[in-house]
Amino acid sequence: MDVGQVIVWALCIGIAVNLFFSLTGLGTILSRMIRNVPDADDFLILKIRELENRIGKLESNKSKP
Repeated sequence: MDVGQVIVWALCIGIAVNLFFSLTGLGTILSRMIRNVPDADDFLILKIRELENRIGKLESNKSKP
């Protein structure tokens, strides 16, 4: 097996592993375990909560005389 074939096999195996993790959802689980990074849904939920808190503060300040 020459170097070119090894490179092609390595790329094929890498693509297969990437597809496996993407299709099964294991990629998301592993990335959360390793980096503890929130996904897009978690990020949006955090932003919505921040906006709700800011709106609540503005409304409470507005109702004060």
